[in-house]
Amino acid sequence: MLQELVSAGTDGVYLKAIKQTGLKINMMGYAQSNARVSTLMRNFAASPYLENPDLVEIKARERKQQARFRIQHEREPEAAPG
Repeated sequence: MLQELVSAGTDGVYLKAIKQTGLKINMMGYAQSNARVSTLMRNFAASPYLENPDLVEIKARERKQQARFRIQHEREPEAAPG
């Protein structure tokens, strides 16, 4: 999972927190622009482990010229072998 986050990452996007509760994963971070968040969302959607992410919140930070974002993703339960 962490390797997928690294692979899906893009320049100008910084993850500040990652929290997993059951199958739900919440990520918070900062980006240089809304376009960078959009690129991150597309990269997540292309990943077999991070598909169907939901952008829960995005807010501009005027003084720092950044966007603060929160993304939520619910993983599918893994099928039992057999």
